[in-house]
Amino acid sequence: MTFKERFQARECSFNMIEDWIELWHTWDIKMALPAFLGLSEEEYGVLLVEGYDALARRLNTDAETHYMAVHLEWEDLENQLNELIRSLLSAAYTVHMKRSDFYYWDIVLHKDGEISEKDSEYICERLDLRDISTDHFLYSDSIDQNQACGLLEKLFGRGTTAARRKALRLAGLTGVCAS
Repeated sequence: MTFKERFQARECSFNMIEDWIELWHTWDIKMALPAFLGLSEEEYGVLLVEGYDALARRLNTDAETHYMAVHLEWEDLENQLNELIRSLLSAAYTVHMKRSDFYYWDIVLHKDGEISEKDSEYICERLDLRDISTDHFLYSDSIDQNQACGLLEKLFGRGTTAARRKALRLAGLTGVCAS
């Protein structure tokens, strides 16, 4: 089945299109991207010209838009994250954004003084960090964008999914969060 068939059969969410596109780029697939996705040339044109939102509406006219785009510069995101971190934890904590690859990034957490086991558990709980052990901050000071899912939900007030988190492209910082 193609992406379009799976999406219209409700076997995957629209945000999975990015994973399909990534697969097409990384695997040796011998067909054009529109065919691989199951899109007509017209639908593919909608994707290229009008973007994900327009294609999602086109493929599923009775469904709500599956995401919203948020554009922030690095400094704006870091400032907003620092405000949120201070409100959730305390003024003793700050964060710094660190790019780990072109599309991927980490959040580095700093605290005045050492982080104890109790602090680490508290941080993980308050920031709603995902797929991370509660003692994480005893041996690391950073989290990746996937672990920050809950934190991003708090920041943007919306849910996030793996493909949408990948879409938080900090090269210009377009953030995509679920509705």
